[in-house]
Amino acid sequence: MLFGMGAYVAVGLFFALSALRAYQLNRLPLHGRMELYPVPAEKGREYGGSYLEESEWWTKPRQVSHLAELAEMGGEIILIKRLFRGSRRFWLASWPFHFGMYCLFVWTLLLILTAFTGAGAVGALRVLTALCGLLGFLLGGGGALLLLGRRLTDECLRIYTSPGEYLNLALLLLAFLTGLCLWYGGGAPFDAARLAMRDVLTLSYTPAGALAAVHLSLVYGLLIYIPLSKMSHYVGKFFSFHRFLWDNAANLKDSAVAARVEQALKNKPRTAWSAAHVAPAPAADREGEKA
Repeated sequence: MLFGMGAYVAVGLFFALSALRAYQLNRLPLHGRMELYPVPAEKGREYGGSYLEESEWWTKPRQVSHLAELAEMGGEIILIKRLFRGSRRFWLASWPFHFGMYCLFVWTLLLILTAFTGAGAVGALRVLTALCGLLGFLLGGGGALLLLGRRLTDECLRIYTSPGEYLNLALLLLAFLTGLCLWYGGGAPFDAARLAMRDVLTLSYTPAGALAAVHLSLVYGLLIYIPLSKMSHYVGKFFSFHRFLWDNAANLKDSAVAARVEQALKNKPRTAWSAAHVAPAPAADREGEKA
């Protein structure tokens, strides 16, 4: 029963903590707007230009293509194409890791879909579900192992890799390996995983041995830990793209951008710097803001 309840608690905390992280990111001050191009939403300007190039642009309707924006985001999420262009060697480790995670997400959804279905009615999904799980554990585990190896052997990466990042990869690698051994070490991986999912959902799952207990404990722990760690970049990517890379909304009078700029100008520096115009706010001001 505890393992069944643990699944609900872990998934609930995963979404709650992810939402909290998004809320925190949304409340950050206005970033230094750099107007980096091309912006995928700029319809007809794939060459890298902007509607701001047009004469009297403020009098003309802005052409926006949300389809192009979604296509660009899809390519980045599924293929991680910016890393592919920037560091092919690192991409060879990062892409299998992330794609393996996506496969395991689909595998979980398929198991939930078939958990309460009769064995005879899930024949068409049997191979697909087992394949998604096998690819997920193999690609995810292999990618985690390669990423860990790259950080240990690459001098540039090793310099700025923190102990926490090694721990993250080690925990994920252990979860992938225990899952692979647990669900694909026997003769019927689909049936075993489907029945286990049904028992978990009905709060009646009993781990069949120490390996099952270790694997599920790792999975539940990671679901709670990931939103609190640097691995929560799946939340931050929206803000990285829409609030930084692709944010070229005009700063017009009485606009939302103008209001955010006005609010940002009220922020006072807290630390000294060599530039004469940047000095920390007086202690009295800081105490007043705290109050």
